[in-house]
Amino acid sequence: MDPSPPVREGGGGGEPQYSLTRKPKTKTERNDYRPDMSSERPVIFGGVPDVLFLILSMGDASTIPVLCRLNKATYETIKSHEAFLCTSYLRLHDFNPPLDKILTMDPNTGHRAPFSFVNLQKFVFRRQTALMLASRVARSGWGAWWAIKGGAGEMDAEAEMFRQRVERGLYVMFHMSDIARDVERIKLRPHRVAGSIYRVLLLNWLPCVRFETTGNSRNWWFPRHMSHIYVVLLRMTQQREIGKRRWRFRQMLDLERRVDFHIALQMLRQFLETIIFAHCPDDDASISSLGCEDVDITNWFLLRQGAHSLEEIFLELPDRDCCSIEDRARKQQDGVPPVCDYSEALKEYWDARNGDETVDCKQCEAWLRSSSTQSILNDFFGLHALDLGKEWVRQMRGEGELFEG
Repeated sequence: MDPSPPVREGGGGGEPQYSLTRKPKTKTERNDYRPDMSSERPVIFGGVPDVLFLILSMGDASTIPVLCRLNKATYETIKSHEAFLCTSYLRLHDFNPPLDKILTMDPNTGHRAPFSFVNLQKFVFRRQTALMLASRVARSGWGAWWAIKGGAGEMDAEAEMFRQRVERGLYVMFHMSDIARDVERIKLRPHRVAGSIYRVLLLNWLPCVRFETTGNSRNWWFPRHMSHIYVVLLRMTQQREIGKRRWRFRQMLDLERRVDFHIALQMLRQFLETIIFAHCPDDDASISSLGCEDVDITNWFLLRQGAHSLEEIFLELPDRDCCSIEDRARKQQDGVPPVCDYSEALKEYWDARNGDETVDCKQCEAWLRSSSTQSILNDFFGLHALDLGKEWVRQMRGEGELFEG
């Protein structure tokens, strides 16, 4: 072996260059070494580590946003495989039956909503809420009749079919609530309302507006009603838009799903009325006889409640003990009103029933509420679906009617 050093080529300055017998590395060889994982075990997907995949797939749906907030690299890795992770989550958790097509529908387009982590959490929560709420409503609606037939523990085939129809109807109600909330988030431009005010004054559209006959009253009519008309028109635009969007969404549903919607709505209305009777103020004597206007308020209230609100009203609060006979007797003795757990959950209902101070006209309030509900409840298609629902329940029970429209 020759001990002499390698011969330096070139006589110029700069870094020394040596002539090596070994060939220089190619561009591919200079890259970092990455072992071929396919020969050892299959890669589950892309570059997401197996441990992260198992956590996301086997954990709870709320775990995914928590992991996304760890760091930017984790967020980008998870976000790049969002659709695959959501699909794998549903497959590994064995969602049987699969998510309902109405549950995953976009009410504005009629197509399936994007399968994202946010929507996945919403779909899973609404599915669980509808399942539990339909079971509770079915038990209260079927009552002892089903307990005698199938036992108190499990539903028979007919009661299970009724529960499934209520559950599918709840999916439609969730979308009705989303439509109302989305429209009310949009701020209306004041100049659009200003032009409508003069049209209403000239054409006399509002149900409460009547021109005065005497001279003195006619002189003060415009300034006295201007504020009232502005508030009514501002809300009328929103309520009519809600009614239009709900009608368009209703037209995307088949007849069977429309019947499911009416069955679920009427069953929840009856359930809510029992709660109202039990938790109404003592000085409200009119609550003992609910009229047509009260039914309209109840329907309007239920169609505005999302999954979280319905869960609180019908699943969480009924298990609490408030407004009992002992509490009311204590109120008569001590003069201290009992604390009702439903006071916050039903605040919107009581405000609508007692009257809105900003509108200050019950006739106009009823007109506004009907603008968002009449198009889906009281038109020909709505009444037809309601009649079919009543007939189906009558045939299932074989006795009387379970609800009245």
